[in-house]
This record gives sequence, C-alpha cells and structure tokens, in this order.
Amino acid sequence: GYLALGQVVAPTLLALLGIDQDALSARGTALLHLSLDVGELALTILILYRCLYRFRPRRKLGLFPLRWDGGRWLALVALAACTVPAINWTAQRSGAWAPGDGGEAWSGSLEEHHASGDWAGVAMYVVVVALLAPRWEEAVFRGFLLPSLGALLPAPGAALVSALVFAGAHVRASAFAPLLLLGVVLAFLYQRCRNLLPPIVLHGAWNLYVLSHLYR
Repeated sequence: GYLALGQVVAPTLLALLGIDQDALSARGTALLHLSLDVGELALTILILYRCLYRFRPRRKLGLFPLRWDGGRWLALVALAACTVPAINWTAQRSGAWAPGDGGEAWSGSLEEHHASGDWAGVAMYVVVVALLAPRWEEAVFRGFLLPSLGALLPAPGAALVSALVFAGAHVRASAFAPLLLLGVVLAFLYQRCRNLLPPIVLHGAWNLYVLSHLYR
C-alpha cells in the first residue's frame, strides 16, 4: 500500500489534475508529503481493521491500545530517551558508511522553507514526522507485528525481529543500524506498557530530533 500510494496513486492523480510533480514548489512538495502520510495512516488502519476485526477475544484485550493512564509511563519514556545519544552516534557513523543515502531531499526542502520564512511548509513536515508517521508505523510494527511475533518467540526475540523488519522497511542503508536500535527500544516500551502511546511519543520525538538537524 505504501508503494502503491507513493508510486502509482499520487503520480496518477497529479497527472490527471495536470500537475507536474517535478515542478512542485517547496510548499507543494510539503503538502504532497502530508497528503501521502494521511493516506498511509488511513490505509494502515483500514487494512489492519479488515484483517483483525473478527478476532473478538483479542479485541476484548484491546487492539492497538492508546491510553494516557495518568501519564505513569512518562518516566519510562524519559528513561528510554537516554538511549538517544547512542542511537545518534550510530546514525552519524552510519552516514559515513553509506554517504549520499539519507535526508538530502528533506534537507533541501526544509532549507528552502526556512530561508523563505514559510512556516506553513515547515509545519506540514512537523505534522508528518511527529504525528502521522509515528502513528501508522507504530500500529504496524509494535501494535501488530510485535504481539504477533510474541506468540511464537520469547519477548527479546520478538523485539529483535520486529526491530529488524522496522529498520529494513525504511530501505536506507545509512538508517538501518540506528533504526534497528530505535526499534528495539520502542519494542521494549510497548512490551513494558502494553500501550502504543509511549512508543509513539518517543518515535515522534526522535523524528523531530532528526528533522531539526537536517538543515543545521
């Protein structure tokens, strides 16, 4: 679905509307990214709902739980955030191992928005990376994949395999190692809390951190 939306549906719709994707302005590109992530979130929820709605016993336990729980998990998120320096160090080393592989397009768009004072474009990217992408990625990798693997593997094995799939799904060599570490931490959070909100918060915070460094 992710590939179909980005490589087939979006280009086809733009062509039907007479819009040249390569000629989009910086704000138009930001709007396209925002629209794609909204579509990906909706498609993710639809696919998971259609596949899982009939499993009523699991529904009673709570599918994809999002609970505030008085914020008791915030301390655990803060503890997990202490791994960010190690993940960042790995990301910097990975960039040297696979140069020219990550973030150039995002960086150029953000620099253009920032230089022109176009905060609407910047805000669209923030919504994408801090809210939409973490929500649908966590639904897939921690909400669905991790518990499914937990039925077959011990908890550490399920966490590692789900993290490997999470890192591999981003199809960027330079991002694989840091995302593998991040995936393990996010899996740990979900396994401890049985709540998707903590990994979504940490995932969004990491994405914002990366975004803020792209145009420094």
